[in-house]
Amino acid sequence: MRGPILHLANVPFNTIWQRPQQIAAGLCEYSEVVYADPNRSFLQFLRPGHRLRPPEHLPPRLSVFTPPPGLPFARRFGLANRLNYAMVGRRLRTFLRSKGIRPAVVVATFPDQYDLLEHFPDVPLVYDLMDEPYLFVRPSQRARYVRLHQQMLARTDVLVTSAQVLADRYAGAVPRCVWISNGVRRELVDELQDVAPDPAIAALPRPRVGYVGMISHWFDFAAVKAIAERLPGGSVVLVGPRDVEPPPLPDNVHLVGPVPHQRLARTLAAFDVGLIPFVRSAEIDAVNPVKLYEYLAAGLPVLASDFAEIRQYRPLVATYADPAEAAREAERLVGPAGDGEVSRRRLFARGHLWAEKAARFAAELFPPPVPAAA
Repeated sequence: MRGPILHLANVPFNTIWQRPQQIAAGLCEYSEVVYADPNRSFLQFLRPGHRLRPPEHLPPRLSVFTPPPGLPFARRFGLANRLNYAMVGRRLRTFLRSKGIRPAVVVATFPDQYDLLEHFPDVPLVYDLMDEPYLFVRPSQRARYVRLHQQMLARTDVLVTSAQVLADRYAGAVPRCVWISNGVRRELVDELQDVAPDPAIAALPRPRVGYVGMISHWFDFAAVKAIAERLPGGSVVLVGPRDVEPPPLPDNVHLVGPVPHQRLARTLAAFDVGLIPFVRSAEIDAVNPVKLYEYLAAGLPVLASDFAEIRQYRPLVATYADPAEAAREAERLVGPAGDGEVSRRRLFARGHLWAEKAARFAAELFPPPVPAAA
């Protein structure tokens, strides 16, 4: 597979960096990479704040292809998705020819990209399965995405999963499957060694039990409520965007909203406990949270719901089975930690840098040649 890599991403390059950008940037150490932004509806471009600026600084040997606006409701209607990717495929091939690039491998990251693969029929496929894809689609879309996911697996040469649970589920469906977990940015790890807490969050009463991330249908508000009631003199701080309306919560629960990524280190430094409150389901069981590594890089004790993937990280992570246990564990964790505990957490995070994950990914794309028999 050695040669240029075409990376079909599920998030635009010029947003807060997640696994796709981290892996693509790391792969530039080993080969030329073309990062193809996801197709976005023309309706998204009409909404304030959704017109992304082109990236100003790119890693060496990385190019970004941004497709033109497409038809709306492509996740809902298969025909719209196929028409969009027919257009994207033509534009992408023109872009690649203009740079003299013939991909040696395609990396796909979401099932609906299957409709683009017909433009690269003979190119080996690596499917980077970052979550159970059904977590992100509506119930009415599930049957279609089950079919696309199965078609993607049938086309896959190497399946890379972010979660061990995903590897266990799908290893039998592909020729080769490897687990490469999520990680943390070296820059964040270094910054967290000596950073002042965010002043707005630090002004809230301690202890501060904090969450950073998306607040959606999988969020365990019942556990948050129980923790806030157990710690009436403290604060529960929820940082991040939300697409659900929260239920009534105690006054010491603070919905901060999203913060710039540059403030992440200061935000984490203001917490006393890092929280991962997910309502358990088959999809959540297969989540390997990036925030786990970020919390541990900050030296924080971590409290998570008892979903399958998180259990392997005990005792670095305390888990709860119900809201009452969440409250008891939060109260236990807010006590002072010894230097040894904090050091173990930080050391774990340093062992999971994104650069190391990209190196393992590259080894799957470009395995060393097998020595010839004597």
